[in-house]
Amino acid sequence: AVVSTQSTGDERRIDLGCIRNVDCSIIQILDKSDNVAFYRFEGSAWHKQDIEGSLFVFSRSVSPFYGFVILNRRSLSDNVIELLLKGLEFQRSGLYLLYKTKQQTSLDVGIRSIWFENEGACVRISNLLNRLMRMKKGENVSMITKMQDLPEDEKLVRKKPDSPPKAPAQKKTCERTQGGGGGGGRVGKKSGKKG
Repeated sequence: AVVSTQSTGDERRIDLGCIRNVDCSIIQILDKSDNVAFYRFEGSAWHKQDIEGSLFVFSRSVSPFYGFVILNRRSLSDNVIELLLKGLEFQRSGLYLLYKTKQQTSLDVGIRSIWFENEGACVRISNLLNRLMRMKKGENVSMITKMQDLPEDEKLVRKKPDSPPKAPAQKKTCERTQGGGGGGGRVGKKSGKKG
């Protein structure tokens, strides 16, 4: 099946409006993937979360300037948002993008995985997130800044497996925050507070 990374102007405006409900400082969608699922590595096993939907990589008007969000189609309030903070590590394995956050507890070692229905989207998103992290470290890297600039190519669609691959050796609720701290991979309910 051919999956286009191109969106119409109307679709981009609608998508941007949806993710701005999660974080009002988002100003641009850099890329997206329409069908992903979210996993956590807890204790010594992967646990699929009740989170599936569209993933958006975005830029913000305040620091930290980049991040990604999974808008959960199973629940309007349980989304995943990660702001790209120092120390965040990404690794692609097949249809999975694994990453490690600094948020850790005795059971939660901070390892997450995002399953992509489409391998091309996984590669593209992984490359973009790694470029953004290198930019954050001050490396000189070129970057595609607009979704319409992304190449359209053939992608293989595969069936979703039951669990992600072996683990490698903060959802932030939108409270109309104007910057500062970051996601940490927390998953939770959207706050009703405004500030």
